[in-house]
Amino acid sequence: MKHMLLVAAAAFLFVSCDEDFLTIDKSFDGATFTIDVPQADEPGAVSLRHDDVELNIQQRLDEYGVSEDNLRMIVVEAVEVTINDPANVFTFENLSNVALQVDNAALGAVTIADLASATGTTASLDVRDADIKAYLLSDQFSSILTGVSNSAIAAGVTVDVDVTYSLTGGL
Repeated sequence: MKHMLLVAAAAFLFVSCDEDFLTIDKSFDGATFTIDVPQADEPGAVSLRHDDVELNIQQRLDEYGVSEDNLRMIVVEAVEVTINDPANVFTFENLSNVALQVDNAALGAVTIADLASATGTTASLDVRDADIKAYLLSDQFSSILTGVSNSAIAAGVTVDVDVTYSLTGGL
């Protein structure tokens, strides 16, 4: 009887402790920020930098019960960019080759999402499959939004950027 209980307990543990049970895969809204677009009288390259992006990644890891050591990777799941022009003139029809990068002095810059062209004032960028764990765990990183404008940009235009991340780790 004792031997049978040991076999039943071992079978329960073997079935219960599969890989899915030991992993975590969570999405979270990470960075949302607004960038003021400088006025430009001529078409051309646009590069907008947002420094000091705050994600509170350690708080997220604590909420999910994952330590930095058990965190395998963090990738971008979605990027949405909205152009706000009080005159309703500047839209994605005026902007091409949009890209979003994360940048850190020690790690350099890496493109996390891009888009050749879009219409309207809001666009979802095509996400690249880049593990940016080191960037998000660093003390400081910046986001850089680039593109090419085919028209002048009036004063007062801003861009909202909303990034959703996915983290994968083990318990």
